Amino acid sequence: MLEIPLRQGKTIIVSASPVPFYGRLRKKWDDEERRRRKLAEKDGVIAGTLSRAASEFPAGDRTEAGATISPDARETPDLIRLLFRAGRQFPVRIPEGRPAVIAGYPWFGEWGRDTLISLPGLAFCSGRIREGTDILMHLTKFERQGLLPNVFSEEDTHHAYNTVDAPLWYFWAVQQFLQYTDGNETIVAKSIWPALKNILRQFLHGTIFNIYMNDNGLLHAGAEGRALTWMDACIDNRPVTPRYGYPVEINALWYNAVSFAAELADRFGDGEFYFPALIPRIRQSFQKTFWIEAGGYLGDVYHSGYLDRSVRPNQLFAVSLPYSPLDTHQGRRVINKVRDELLTPVGLRTLSPRDPEYRGCCEGPPAARDGAYHEGTVWPWLLGHYGEAWLKVAADREEAKTSLRLYLRTFLRRHFREAGVGCVSEIFDGDAPHRPGGCISQAWSVAELIRLYTLIR
Repeated sequence: MLEIPLRQGKTIIVSASPVPFYGRLRKKWDDEERRRRKLAEKDGVIAGTLSRAASEFPAGDRTEAGATISPDARETPDLIRLLFRAGRQFPVRIPEGRPAVIAGYPWFGEWGRDTLISLPGLAFCSGRIREGTDILMHLTKFERQGLLPNVFSEEDTHHAYNTVDAPLWYFWAVQQFLQYTDGNETIVAKSIWPALKNILRQFLHGTIFNIYMNDNGLLHAGAEGRALTWMDACIDNRPVTPRYGYPVEINALWYNAVSFAAELADRFGDGEFYFPALIPRIRQSFQKTFWIEAGGYLGDVYHSGYLDRSVRPNQLFAVSLPYSPLDTHQGRRVINKVRDELLTPVGLRTLSPRDPEYRGCCEGPPAARDGAYHEGTVWPWLLGHYGEAWLKVAADREEAKTSLRLYLRTFLRRHFREAGVGCVSEIFDGDAPHRPGGCISQAWSVAELIRLYTLIR
């Protein structure tokens, strides 16, 4: 118990620390106040700049999901300011001194995939270019056999490399870096391009976890009983959502990575990565393998001659990534399918409610929650790629932007007071009323909403 006598007009400052503090406590308090005020002002500047595009929201409109919009558009800058403030929680420096991104609070640590998906929103779209660049460059030191860590160990040794998509998301993060830093190619050429080339070499010739390129150009990953994609929940060490073989988003990322490598090789005059035949071969094989003409969407994973036709959000990346293996008409049909079956007021379901395997509530003991984690549960981080994909193929981009602005404002108004105050949750139930769950503050949830906002300004 701590007892402190209070006197009228006096200020009490309580400090708790694992190490002794011998300085002037009042000065430390004042310094911290100034630091936070400066950060808040910076967030306000960014939010004010971006929110000018949202100042003409029509009052009383509705989003695709049917959520009513507040007629008070003046609240939008405040919501965006809170969003940017939430983004400041995740970039940190670990005890060893290197920069990192915490995947979520209160229980996640540093995850490679989450870091790379979060980095553009948390850093490049938020004015933290130096922090984002440092993280990109430090990650190259952890490349092993073409892979990047899925989970970083707390001791900064013996990291887990059980992921196929982290190195492919690295290519995308570099693309975002170039986009938001006015094409800073010098850093890429000197510090990043060698790592990108080694990742490609390993994938082209085959590496651990049964990752290799097939003769048709598609990328194979994994084996029965092993989960290497973001849908990696397991019960008794068995994947709930088996996706070994040729997952659709892995091959969309692969097509994007190969195409981007060819672009960089041309810029840097590197003849080793000149792919005049491979890129069209991957594109043709992708469409032949995954495209379902009758339904107007992409299957989820191909294995041993069988295409899993489950309607999942993974197909979105084939539209949203900078290099797409689909044409515009196919992209529009994918967006329509996702909107019709997966979109909710708080993100995208991981499985269509029309599927017999759909689980609408993520609750109960661990096995029950893991069983629903990617079988219908809603993930808000997918909204960034949903918005980007829609904008790429929309017949009327301004109309699409308006709808996305309305959607985003409704989401933030509803959720900022719902779970972690001023934060964005990891997941939501697939069924209404879409109860939040998982971490109360998730890095890629916040980051992708920030990035979405930059796309619709």
